[in-house]
Amino acid sequence: MCNTSCVVGGGYRVVTFEVAHVGTIGDYVTSNGPIYDASGWFAEMPKGTVVAYALCAS
Repeated sequence: MCNTSCVVGGGYRVVTFEVAHVGTIGDYVTSNGPIYDASGWFAEMPKGTVVAYALCAS
């Protein structure tokens, strides 16, 4: 379903995260992958900040 370019790969980078009281990481990425129509990439986590990156091809 790509008009001009399609996602052929991607990934994410965690920018900030929450830390539990005992010093372990208290947050994590729950999902990441291509958007259903291959127009981009998504990543999400319950708390903190995550940035998604997409590699596209024409």
